[in-house]
Amino acid sequence: DYYWSSASEIFKTNDGGTTWQSIWHGNYQGEHFEKMFFVNEKTGYASRYAYLYKTDDSAKTWVQVFNEDYKWIAAINFPSAKTGYIVGGSGLMKRTVDSGKTWTDVTPTGLSAWSKISLIEASHYDPAVAYAAVDRSRLDDQAPYLYRTRDYGSSWQLITNGIAAHAFLRGIREDTQKKDLLFA
Repeated sequence: DYYWSSASEIFKTNDGGTTWQSIWHGNYQGEHFEKMFFVNEKTGYASRYAYLYKTDDSAKTWVQVFNEDYKWIAAINFPSAKTGYIVGGSGLMKRTVDSGKTWTDVTPTGLSAWSKISLIEASHYDPAVAYAAVDRSRLDDQAPYLYRTRDYGSSWQLITNGIAAHAFLRGIREDTQKKDLLFA
């Protein structure tokens, strides 16, 4: 299943995009959703600005589960319905292990102001593992910054060995078929 959001509508496809079905329509609190991540057919998360919403009924209803110190949510990734990560445009990263009831700051240590976590990728194989790509281009820093956690974000290791020092990267993805195969 794939989900896509337009200005004020969420669509779903079961056939790789040949046909789409509208599953939610209307402005939620007068706004549209910007980022979206569905864990399964019923449970999904969507953001608008600094707010994160959750559905447990296939997008029929949404409940706010996050609104803190972010100006906007730049990325959402949930490896399960309970455990997930969100990244704010300000560079902060938070993790939940209780479906969004509580959030813990798991931003990699040492990131300075203007460091933007551009992507978070939770592992398909191990719930404790996640990867983050950090964009420091606003600091005129073109070096690659890719991080991995093996403890739910409590600590992060830089994983750029073998990548050229000037190789600016904004993303990292884990292969869904082969463990330990990453793309940046």
